[in-house]
Amino acid sequence: MKNVDVKKIIFNGPKTIVLWTDGTKTIVSMSKDETNFDPEAAFCAAYTKKMFGTNSKIKRVIKEKSNIEQHQRIVEEKLKEELAKISQDYDKFMRELCPWLYTGEKLTEVDSACANAISDFYKKEFIKGKDDECLGKLCPCHVTEEAAKIQDKEKNNGNT
Repeated sequence: MKNVDVKKIIFNGPKTIVLWTDGTKTIVSMSKDETNFDPEAAFCAAYTKKMFGTNSKIKRVIKEKSNIEQHQRIVEEKLKEELAKISQDYDKFMRELCPWLYTGEKLTEVDSACANAISDFYKKEFIKGKDDECLGKLCPCHVTEEAAKIQDKEKNNGNT
């Protein structure tokens, strides 16, 4: 490992520039996914890059010397389990509060308003940032559509 000291650290927007006492500099940038700047993480990234030379070498060392692949598989399994649980909880929640979605009962204006309010509440309180994850037919993104389809069918049946 290299033995070098920090001369100066410059935080400039999404970039962190570290000037070293050997006259070199290391520049690291926040990823597009990062929303909160963490000065310690930025410095650690710059230091690691300085010590290993390139991001490719850092990634290679992590892959070769750690259990990252096993860890990623475990995390993915846990996420799948959590998503399945959320889906089951949501299904139970909707069966209790919006039975017409399952029974085909006539949808009233009150039922439609309830479906919209429940959908919005569920999205806000239970999914919390997982809006991109669709839970299937009864996902909040589909409940309002389903209620509208039922309402349209009833209107069409009433007009014939």
